[in-house]
Amino acid sequence: MQPGPVFAAPYQLGPDEDPTLDSYARASNPGWRALESALAELEGAAAARVVGSGMSAVTVALRSLAQPGGTVVVPSDGYYQVRAFAQEFLAPHGVSIVELSAAEVGNGTLTDVLVDAPGGAVVLAETPSNPGLDTVDVRAVATVCHMCDALLLVDNTTATPLGQQPLSLGADVVVASGTKSLSGHSDLLFGYLAVADPALLPRIDRERLLSGTVLGPFETWLAHRSLGTAGLRFERQCANRARGRGTAAVPSGRLGRALSGPAGRSGTRGRIRADAQVRAAGHVPSRRRAGLPPVRRRVGSHRIGDELRGGSTPRPTGAPAGAIGFPPGSSGSPAASRTPRTSSPTSTPL
Repeated sequence: MQPGPVFAAPYQLGPDEDPTLDSYARASNPGWRALESALAELEGAAAARVVGSGMSAVTVALRSLAQPGGTVVVPSDGYYQVRAFAQEFLAPHGVSIVELSAAEVGNGTLTDVLVDAPGGAVVLAETPSNPGLDTVDVRAVATVCHMCDALLLVDNTTATPLGQQPLSLGADVVVASGTKSLSGHSDLLFGYLAVADPALLPRIDRERLLSGTVLGPFETWLAHRSLGTAGLRFERQCANRARGRGTAAVPSGRLGRALSGPAGRSGTRGRIRADAQVRAAGHVPSRRRAGLPPVRRRVGSHRIGDELRGGSTPRPTGAPAGAIGFPPGSSGSPAASRTPRTSSPTSTPL
């Protein structure tokens, strides 16, 4: 049974900031630890930290990991407030901001930017992106980042950890809004960060403590409550989408049109975009996850996509079983046979 919320701000007197004691709820509390343990297990992470919203997760990560004089790469086709934060807060503090689309992340532009950037750059990828649902090859991007001494952060809001585990594909940090699909009840705001390396935690913990971007005790309990139905809700969402693409009977009226989605309206802009995404290289990493169980850890529509396309895409020579495929004609290395640009990265105005 899940314990109830702990409605307490101060806990006990003791040495200031003693990590073994709960002294003040902004620093630590039992509700956080229970929820963070569950989120870390879902993400396959060494540890997780909860914060007050998805934007809090992004800002805590960037403020704690970006360096003055360094470079931060943010999605140009992702959530717009992330770009606003980067330009309005990080840039005035001496951080060079580069905005790249999902396509540019995968076509070599990111490699050129990181080669020209000083060490310690931070790359934030949002996959699938909001609102376009474009995807990037997380494993390939992680390889590029680590070759260039950069950290890779992946926004996992849309897919949720039931759909993909970016840390298992080489990402360093996951940031996400649990407000949407993961909580699913539209009754709270919350976000979280998950890390592959516990060495990143001290900076993240300090930023959360001093900035005060924390999750309240009742919201913490509501978020933990929501995880109990997350798997069921996720499977139903995938099944609904499958009904729209398959031959099963679909209800009439507005619900039927919603379940059919763009695939059910031939010739529409939605259908054209959906068909283009399926043909794009990014569809391969969005369909195939490395070594994850088929039901709770993969997006159901991706498995159905395999059936519709007559099987999975062949792996590059020497790639391990379950490895994510690369685009046709690729050598299997995102940085192979590529001449970096010599120009310095520039900031793109909002």
